[in-house]
Amino acid sequence: MELQLGSSGLNNLRAGLQRPLQLLMGIVGLVLLIACCNVANLLLARATARQREIVVRVALGAGRMRLIGQLLTESVLLAVMGGTLGLVMAWWSNDLLLTLVPLSVDLRPDLYILTFTLAVSLLSAILFGLVPALQVSSSNISPALQVSSRYHSSGRPRQRFSRALVTSQVALSLCLLIGAGLLVRSLQKLRGQDIGVERDNVLMLDVFADETAIKGTHFPDLQGQLLERLKAVPGVHSVSFSEYRLFSGSFSTAPARVPGSSIGPERDDEVRENWVSPEYFRTLGMKLLLGRTFTHQDSRIEPRVAVINERMARHYFGQESPIGKMIYFPKVDAQGRYIPFGPQLDRSLGVEVIGVVQDAKYDDLREAIPSMAYLPISPVEGLPSSIEVRTVGQPSGVALQLRQILNQVNPNIILRTIKTLEDQIDETLLQERLFTKVLGFFGLLALGLACVGLYGIMSYAVVCRTNEIGVRLALGAEPTDVVKLVVRQGITLALGGVPMGVFLALAGTRVISSYLYGVTATDPATFAVISLLLITVALLACYIPARRAAKVDPMVALRHE
Repeated sequence: MELQLGSSGLNNLRAGLQRPLQLLMGIVGLVLLIACCNVANLLLARATARQREIVVRVALGAGRMRLIGQLLTESVLLAVMGGTLGLVMAWWSNDLLLTLVPLSVDLRPDLYILTFTLAVSLLSAILFGLVPALQVSSSNISPALQVSSRYHSSGRPRQRFSRALVTSQVALSLCLLIGAGLLVRSLQKLRGQDIGVERDNVLMLDVFADETAIKGTHFPDLQGQLLERLKAVPGVHSVSFSEYRLFSGSFSTAPARVPGSSIGPERDDEVRENWVSPEYFRTLGMKLLLGRTFTHQDSRIEPRVAVINERMARHYFGQESPIGKMIYFPKVDAQGRYIPFGPQLDRSLGVEVIGVVQDAKYDDLREAIPSMAYLPISPVEGLPSSIEVRTVGQPSGVALQLRQILNQVNPNIILRTIKTLEDQIDETLLQERLFTKVLGFFGLLALGLACVGLYGIMSYAVVCRTNEIGVRLALGAEPTDVVKLVVRQGITLALGGVPMGVFLALAGTRVISSYLYGVTATDPATFAVISLLLITVALLACYIPARRAAKVDPMVALRHE
């Protein structure tokens, strides 16, 4: 028994979404960290460019705390503006979030989100604006006032710090991208696996027939008329009925007894049941392995018959053929409770196995396939809740006609939903698809930030080394040599972040291992492809400033300060 605080209410979504949302919050924190590293690097470059101004202020009597306060004020203003813009975007993105997560809730920012955003913005500004402010305010006066000292006055410690920030951005971006890559591959494995049915061109109709509204209707005639009219629609290949739709989350289980089986009641699981029409297996494309499937007479004969799946056949009968063997299910009382088996099995409770079909997934693509028994649907006990329609072409072309036929046969038949089997399966992957999309988005955003940071530092380095580049060109260096020089410097920074990013990914992807399917958290192919992708994008970010440097006029560059 699990005890919960009543003040929070009962919410099934909380249990399923709490851990994924916590992980996404951590991912958002990493992206914020990358953005802050980027801003800190840009502030450091900007402060270095203003070093002469700062030194002049110091020479005129400005104190160090006064300078730090000025620079921090600029950082805080920048952070507050960014936080405000983020809140506006969050407000406008409410509808977009609801398309990703179909919930009837208002996700617009409230007072708590406003306070949190303000606190994070101020904290980020102070932490990542303080280091550049401290470094630039500690400069000596004399070197900074010398001519042509712009590059050298930045100092090696400052250069090392700036490069460390870029390397950290690359490492964090690689970590997020590898996580997104693993989830993408896992989603592909889930969607591409053999589920035991032919999922293409199948429409699933969820219908409801109020017995009081259609009282007096002869249900066998109603089913027969529906079957005949639906099959007559051009483009329809086959039609079937069933009590429970695939991947709908609805199912029925019952204990089972098999005489002579080595499986005793004490270590047996319940068997899943579904009542289906004879066309069910053909409509869903389930392969018959042994025996036969149902005919329209099977619902009227005694003893009753059943078709079981491979797992149930192996579980109860091992290597023996189950055809002709008996399986017993208990009676159900008026309250829907199972009546325990007696010492002697009642033959009226037995069903004869007439066929074995291949295993199939039913509700969850991740779940182990259960023992499954298919029983012939009774045409006298009402209209089944599920209708399956296999079409020759795209199923969307006949959806409107199917709606019209249901209304024509009996207006009291309510069509609650109509969707393809593929869409029905995708709905069970909502959490996986959401998590993959969000992590993929943040991974690409982090990659973009890292490339912007790398581009920024290389552009600044090119500006600082313009005079040096002019000397090289004047002494006979080719433009390609200049390109190689700049690209080599930038790609060295990117390559320095790859081992760190791989190490972070090896530690971090274990957190999402429970969301993976068919791929390990240390999948070498994903690590290699994502690393190569990041290096390629980093090369492009370095090439643009390098190309610009190669076009510098040597005479202009030699006069450049």
